[in-house]
Amino acid sequence: MKKLLLLTTAIAVSILTFAQPSQGTMTAKIKGDDSSITSVEFIGSGTIKKEYDNGAWHNYFYQNYKTRSNTEYPGITHVYSGVIRYENNVFNKYLIGDSWYEGVPDPDKSEILEMLNADLIGYFHRNTYNEIVGEVSEITFPEDPEYHWHTLSSVSFLTKVTYSEKISYTKVRKAEHTIEVRLYSDGYKEPWKSFNTSKKDENQGKDFGEIIEYTQEEMENMKTLAELDAENAAKSFLASLPEVKEPPVFQSDKQLFYYIHEKLMTEETEDVKAHLYKVMDKSVYEENSTVLLKSWAQGWYDKVTNNHDAYKTAHCMYPTVKAYQDGMITFYDRENRRMLRITGSQADGTWKLTQIDFHPANSTELERMKDNDANCGEKPDLAVQEIIKYEIGDCVEGKFRQGWLRSTITKKDTNFDN
Repeated sequence: MKKLLLLTTAIAVSILTFAQPSQGTMTAKIKGDDSSITSVEFIGSGTIKKEYDNGAWHNYFYQNYKTRSNTEYPGITHVYSGVIRYENNVFNKYLIGDSWYEGVPDPDKSEILEMLNADLIGYFHRNTYNEIVGEVSEITFPEDPEYHWHTLSSVSFLTKVTYSEKISYTKVRKAEHTIEVRLYSDGYKEPWKSFNTSKKDENQGKDFGEIIEYTQEEMENMKTLAELDAENAAKSFLASLPEVKEPPVFQSDKQLFYYIHEKLMTEETEDVKAHLYKVMDKSVYEENSTVLLKSWAQGWYDKVTNNHDAYKTAHCMYPTVKAYQDGMITFYDRENRRMLRITGSQADGTWKLTQIDFHPANSTELERMKDNDANCGEKPDLAVQEIIKYEIGDCVEGKFRQGWLRSTITKKDTNFDN
């Protein structure tokens, strides 16, 4: 009898500890003073969890629920999914939930496609865009795009697209991808102004789709969308430049160096841009391209042309030469402080520009040096002396102590080739 009494007491304590509120009590709490809520739906029968909180053990009762509320737009309902927590029949707190809208008309698909196709880099993300080769299929919608209105100014949905991308030095994968898009606007029925995307291919494994192998050389010759964009941008840039005269054939590197310097000192910036392209060596271009500069070459080209006025201010028409060697010259600025280096190489019977190493001075320095001609040099003699070579048997006139004498070459000096 005593054991039965102890068991009954334990059951009573357990019931008291795990007491939970009725759905009516919870409904009233959830609705509160919000008259827009039209329904409260409870998901499941709730769960009891024993948790250590604020230095003590608690038996919490959790109940998932969903509410629906009217909005100012007829037929559109606001849905909220949350969790309410009680302890011993006493409300404890609300847990953060999620909300969305139902009944919102689907967005216009043609408008969406126009927006996505106008920004394929944003749609694919830069890392993927840099690896896509060949044709990209049309962006389409699955049978159920799963429109989800997070707010009345933001909706997400699924799209489908097929493309090929480089996945290694020798492999290309062609596959259909599911990409979730989320659109944003400034308000309900306002025009879409931006979007972001995320791939939904996480569960398909690394090598899903059709894997095609190529040689490394074949892969290097495949232009990605990013490379094609850069190539087209370079072509458009060149087409926008003014027409300028073709450069002369340079018989020496110095003729090239002073020609470039003269153009920079006397021509307008847009003309300078065109002149530089006329004299640049093929080594500054990307492989298999005649218009796209390598990144290092684009760097010095932009630095010179973007700071053209500073270049003209800092240098004399005939600057002092700090150093010269075959294929390279270094000029001083007007104060003999900063150095300008121009390098070139022989190609196709002339000399070509490979780099201009220019570091623009700041505004204070430029103001100080703009009228300083103290360190300017003289116009150089750029004429190239023609070296005449003779062969055995050639008739020549030679100057001796006795005067000029006509002679015949009978043998060569082995110490000199001329």
